[in-house]
Amino acid sequence: MEPGTPDNPVNDAENIFGAALFAVGRGAKGLWIDLAAVQFLRRQFVTRIGPAVQEPDWRDKWRDEHPYLFAQAEALGRHAARSAKEDGRAFIAGCDLAAAIGKVRGHLPMAGRWCPF
Repeated sequence: MEPGTPDNPVNDAENIFGAALFAVGRGAKGLWIDLAAVQFLRRQFVTRIGPAVQEPDWRDKWRDEHPYLFAQAEALGRHAARSAKEDGRAFIAGCDLAAAIGKVRGHLPMAGRWCPF
């Protein structure tokens, strides 16, 4: 498959990451996310999403499970924003995301296949 084709697993993983990052931002309610923090999340996602989109039935599973990932990503954004505000920052740093992951992990077990949090 060519990198520009829609069914390329790399594109699929990046599209899923982009949608999840959007949900994190929605949860953050106006705080911007530091680029290093975005890369931190991307590294977390690649290890989980990459293998998931290699499965032949991944789109069916994604259709069923994506609401759980988005809910968990929004919760992650809320927790990370709270942490940043407590530290007096107007942006979310990687340390805020790492702390938020610890708080969110395990609350939505259905998202486990897709969600690195």
